[in-house]
Amino acid sequence: MAAFDPASSAFAADPYPVYAELRAHSPVHYLESVQWWWVTRYRDVVQALGDRRFGKVEPRPVDGTGAAAAGRTPPAATGSAPPPAYRRLTEMPPHMLESDPPTHTRLRALVSRAFTPAVVESLRPRVAELAAAAVARMAEMGEADLVRDFAFPIPVTIIAELLGVPAEDQDRFREWSNTFVRALDVTQQRIPGVREAGMAAAAALIEYLEALVAERRTRPRSDLISGLVAAHETTDRLSLGEIVATAQLLLVAGHETTTGLLGGGALSLLRHPDQLAAVLERPEGWPVAVEELLRYESPVQRFNRFVLDDVELGGRVLRRGERLSLVFASANRDPDAFEDPDRLDLGRTPNRHVAFGGGIHYCLGAPLARLEAQVAFPALLPYVEWVGEPVWRPGAVLRGLQALPVRVRRPTP
Repeated sequence: MAAFDPASSAFAADPYPVYAELRAHSPVHYLESVQWWWVTRYRDVVQALGDRRFGKVEPRPVDGTGAAAAGRTPPAATGSAPPPAYRRLTEMPPHMLESDPPTHTRLRALVSRAFTPAVVESLRPRVAELAAAAVARMAEMGEADLVRDFAFPIPVTIIAELLGVPAEDQDRFREWSNTFVRALDVTQQRIPGVREAGMAAAAALIEYLEALVAERRTRPRSDLISGLVAAHETTDRLSLGEIVATAQLLLVAGHETTTGLLGGGALSLLRHPDQLAAVLERPEGWPVAVEELLRYESPVQRFNRFVLDDVELGGRVLRRGERLSLVFASANRDPDAFEDPDRLDLGRTPNRHVAFGGGIHYCLGAPLARLEAQVAFPALLPYVEWVGEPVWRPGAVLRGLQALPVRVRRPTP
């Protein structure tokens, strides 16, 4: 198991046999190639999610007495300046997923106002409208790509409209986001050019959002960016840099994960036509079915933490400053937590999956992702036929399809 390669195309296509081996033989496993601990059992993942000895901010090194040192020694000079994109990124303050309390608490409290149950439910008609329009376009095309033409445009349009981003910029966001997210995956960073391209994409997105924030300061609207700007202007609780970092996080996380859910979930349903037929006949079963799709093909495969204090987890001693990945996708296939976990069961209850994480970093957009899936799947799946091999995106952080060729017939009146 020490030699498995999470960057391989075989792992991207089907990581679950590797996860099963890890759970059975090395559930808290140190992977030398990336220098991370991989935590794969459900009970260990749940324990770590609620343990404040694991955090998102790397702890400062300690001196010989065990006290926190004043700071890290800067790297030796190389004689060349870092690229502009790198300098641009290092100037940005951390967003919610990179923060621990109290910064995390302050940022989350401000953003959570945009994801209340009432706000999310009010988006149902818009999601239905977008899904119907996407199906109609795909039917006109005959053959289409389920990811490009359906799974991507619905969530990116919703999050862009919430933030106040023009719809015509969606394609640019997709390119920036895909490039940036790939560079965040430690399994992809060894590939030449991936990190550089990711930094450039992130810098371009930051510059775009800075211009949008500046425009909202003079001409506010009824959108989330305007609301964040107003919080800065009235209470000074949010810096301008934090506004941009928060908008960047929401744009990327707000569509990448739901795109993965819609694409991977649709493929799972098409591979199980009997279960699909049953839930289509009983539309009230979609909320339970979506929970099972989240468990079965978790869009976020793993979530990272730093060890803040020496701690024992799963029989291994983890040291302060070490890094670990909580492998949600493996925890969600753990036979100690789920009966027959490799079987898709759209009626599975209870279903205590960890696809949205847990603890203080539980996914803020979980209600929106659920709603989008509950509306989008029944809008498309009665009319779609799977006609080509799926292509999975590379990497071991986000699991999702790059492409799925389908044929779509026009919905009946």
